[in-house]
Amino acid sequence: MNILSHLGSLALGSRLRRMSDRIMRDGALIYKTYNIPFNPKWFPLVFHLKTMGEANIKEISSSLGFSHPAIILIIKELEKEGLVISYVDEKDKRKRMVKLTDKAHQLIVKMEPVWQKIKATMSQVLKENDIELLKDLQKLETVFDQTSFYHRIMKTPQTTSQVEIRAYSSELKSYFRTLNEEWISKYFEIEPSDLKVLLDPETAIINKGGHILFALDGEEVIGTCALIKNQGNSYELAKMAVTEKARGKKAGEKLGVAILEKAKEIGAEMVYLVSNRTLIPAVKLYEKLGFVEVPMDPNNEYKRSDIKMEIKF
Repeated sequence: MNILSHLGSLALGSRLRRMSDRIMRDGALIYKTYNIPFNPKWFPLVFHLKTMGEANIKEISSSLGFSHPAIILIIKELEKEGLVISYVDEKDKRKRMVKLTDKAHQLIVKMEPVWQKIKATMSQVLKENDIELLKDLQKLETVFDQTSFYHRIMKTPQTTSQVEIRAYSSELKSYFRTLNEEWISKYFEIEPSDLKVLLDPETAIINKGGHILFALDGEEVIGTCALIKNQGNSYELAKMAVTEKARGKKAGEKLGVAILEKAKEIGAEMVYLVSNRTLIPAVKLYEKLGFVEVPMDPNNEYKRSDIKMEIKF
């Protein structure tokens, strides 16, 4: 029995991944047969640069719909192969530009006939078998661009978990403090910087363009998380706390996903956080959400923090 086929839509993501892996494997074999040293996963980025000439990492990420860390990883692989170079934009030192090398352009000349053959063959397969996969895939991508799969799940009544995410309201204000005091006191000491935010979250966060979310199990508040506005379009993910008795409900993950969705919604370009390496489950959660470690700010205001992570959109 093909278990994934039997599971139907429950395993849609796994089946798409399986099909993608199959096509990628065949693609790698095709390039090898034509004696072309090229990894199929590089294709979208290389083709983007072939079309645009050069682009910064944010533009590439937005155009392809890939995460910032994923784009950086591919760029590093291409740099190692001598196919791209990256450099600081002279007009804006904050941006890093990427462009193809002469070696890449020479390789593209060899690959273009192969690309045409791949395109023609795939189109023939879809047409002969009356498959409208590309059209349906475009529809699905548009649907999830409008409302993410995560938010659709959260809006659907659950039989095993009633955890839902709510925005800040004055009625929930006290929970922001109590949940954080419970969490911080368990592992560290509450610092002056904590109290400044916890005692008056509206002044410290909301009124400055930030946001606070809460996780509720039924009518019980079990977790909270804040998005604090920094300079420009930079925000800090802070004060994530989940009560101990709610362990196993994945409230922290749901809060993290929701707060990043909110960040994208309001146009954030980067979200960072500071934490402590001893909090292994928390650090693993941040990595799962897409955060990557960056150099620690020596002027960090929290004594307990020894790791900084960020994610760019």
